[in-house]
Amino acid sequence: MTPYLVEKMQGNATPRSLPVIVITGTPGTGKTTHAQLVVDQSPVPLQHINVSELVKEKMLHDGFDEEWQTYVVDEDKVCVLASSRSP
Repeated sequence: MTPYLVEKMQGNATPRSLPVIVITGTPGTGKTTHAQLVVDQSPVPLQHINVSELVKEKMLHDGFDEEWQTYVVDEDKVCVLASSRSP
């Protein structure tokens, strides 16, 4: 369970002020390209954060999946990092 969900269950979570759009899927299917198109064409300011790159740079994974040739994201670590970067 992510820290945000724990806080939400305890009634301590602050509501998000901006939308969060998550695009997931099989590696190599165009997620990054699609995300950048959404940012470029959005009428409101959006920021594209490539979680895959962030996971590699900040070691936010539980290891490498040889079959899928990708890192296994540790969602709790990502949430902790994201909450520490929030205003």
